[in-house]
Amino acid sequence: MPKRSLRHYAWNYTAKGDYHVTIVTAKRRPFLAFVQNEELHLTEVGEIAKHCIEETSRINPNIEVIEYVVMPDHLHLLLRVQGEKYDPSVGQNQFGVQSGSLGACVRGIKSAITSRARKIQPNFKWVSRYQDNIIMDQREFENVRNYIRNNPQKLIQKLQQRR
Repeated sequence: MPKRSLRHYAWNYTAKGDYHVTIVTAKRRPFLAFVQNEELHLTEVGEIAKHCIEETSRINPNIEVIEYVVMPDHLHLLLRVQGEKYDPSVGQNQFGVQSGSLGACVRGIKSAITSRARKIQPNFKWVSRYQDNIIMDQREFENVRNYIRNNPQKLIQKLQQRR
């Protein structure tokens, strides 16, 4: 049985819009960062992820990386697709990922990180999918931006509470 898509069935992901994307490592293995002395530190693989994310807008001018954070076992990204204004009559592409779309961007980020990371960590792997949320208004945009900015500190607080 084929996997059911997590994408909004009627949304054109090449359309102009802001998206909160979460990409998770397989089995939530902490390949990307670790907490030491109440600070989040990137691993070598995490540095690769940071570099690949920061190169995204240069490689794909249709995508703007507004905010991101590299966490131990996942990435959060606030991305803007610079496409045409959303037209509900267009709908989602029926034939796979379109160039310049959110899916193409995420696939590119995952692929770039994976190819470099496996030179250091041969077992590095992402879960096959990613989570996205379509941001519909300025309040939601600010909430996501703050969530991403505060995520490392929330993790540190969570770890402190476990002690």
